[in-house]
Amino acid sequence: MAVRRDFPTLADRTKALLVNTAIFYSVFCIASGRWLPTGGLESVWLLSAFSLWLLSLLSAPWFVPPRDALANGIAALCILVTIEFADVATFRAELNIIRWIFVGYCLATILMALIALFLHDRDQNSPIGHLFFKLTGIFGRAELFYTPPALVSILGAYQSSYPTIAWLLMLWMIFVIARPIERFIAARRQWQDETDTNKSSLAVGLADLNPIFPAPSEQATNDLAAKLFDAETGAYGAGPEKKRLDEALKTMRTGTAKQIDDFLLSEENNLAVFELAEIANTKATLRLTELYLSAIMNWARQHRKARQVLIVLEEAHTIIPEVFGSGFDYDTQWVVGRIGQIALQGRKYGVGLMVVSQRTALVSKTILSQCNTFLTHSLIDQTSLNFLQSVYSEQHTRSIPNLGFLEFLAFGKAVRAERPILLKRPFDQSKQDASDKLRQPLVGDAVDSASIATPVTSPVETLLSGLSEELGDETIDRDKD
Repeated sequence: MAVRRDFPTLADRTKALLVNTAIFYSVFCIASGRWLPTGGLESVWLLSAFSLWLLSLLSAPWFVPPRDALANGIAALCILVTIEFADVATFRAELNIIRWIFVGYCLATILMALIALFLHDRDQNSPIGHLFFKLTGIFGRAELFYTPPALVSILGAYQSSYPTIAWLLMLWMIFVIARPIERFIAARRQWQDETDTNKSSLAVGLADLNPIFPAPSEQATNDLAAKLFDAETGAYGAGPEKKRLDEALKTMRTGTAKQIDDFLLSEENNLAVFELAEIANTKATLRLTELYLSAIMNWARQHRKARQVLIVLEEAHTIIPEVFGSGFDYDTQWVVGRIGQIALQGRKYGVGLMVVSQRTALVSKTILSQCNTFLTHSLIDQTSLNFLQSVYSEQHTRSIPNLGFLEFLAFGKAVRAERPILLKRPFDQSKQDASDKLRQPLVGDAVDSASIATPVTSPVETLLSGLSEELGDETIDRDKD
């Protein structure tokens, strides 16, 4: 399931509201001969249309289900109750019956919405609450609330001109059911998005970016880990050990700055993969990460927004862990704080940050709080889910453990939606093939073929054979034993 490009933004919905209102107001002036709507029956259809578009197009950030049905039901109820039939010549009794039937419909839907809200607050897993929630979604659509008062208004107020009744009914059906203005705006925006996508040509592979791998040598990495260990376990104060550590860090900082400068000034290389070798000392991982991020930040300060830089931290819980309450010493907390400072200040210098982790609970909350867009795949860790409740609503967070393969929840400034939306990435066979190539067999092909030709005697069979030789003519029933 691809991203819904036809999902209207707040600006698009505002444009649709203004255009629809202008069209209906013009038709009202022609049909009624009035410039201003009054409280009479001839204005009810116009007020119903305006209420429909106002509450259905602009209510998304404030009225979520079933609160939207509650708001629409109350508005439609107020319109229906205040209708007067004093000037209606014919069908007065019939129209009045229709009015009170739909008054009852509005009251029933409002009651279902209230029951759904109360049961949800009391027990979020209540089956009766889920039932009323679904019923409210089915019967609480805005079109069902505002069409009855509009029909009563058109049939009651314009009986002197049957062509006017026909044109108004046709106008209502076209603009309320077909929604041509909203569809035109959505099609125009989709065309613009497709044009921008074709111009940007974002669908490129990593190999097309000419990646480089600016990592320190294995010897330098091991030397740093050893000096960090000496500084921790040295004599009281560890003065000489810390001095040697500072000298090593200065040397590495100079080389790192040269690597970053060459990379960011290059027009050929657009991707740098900083991959650390296996390091037993976690402090070495944090120190090296801080060196490279600081070099990028210093370059960005000197060349303010000369290039847009995106830093992607894979397995972020090992790079920017949550240090408070986790037993980390002062030096480690300082390094993580330094990385967090880069995340906080990098935005104004053109440096963005993408954090990738399977354990949100273990990532520094200072840095996560600066992320303005979240893409969340399925997870069941309760601590992580508790944090994500501050990002999504409680209802959306409960759906995260039930997400399927390649499905994820998306919300934030990079997503054109006022609410979290459920998306699914298409399966990419090329990525699966690339992953399969990285697999290492346990044995070579020669050993595999030899093992197929030569039966292997299991330890159990060897033991049974030895017992058979010791017992002489007696046999052992392997199937029974």
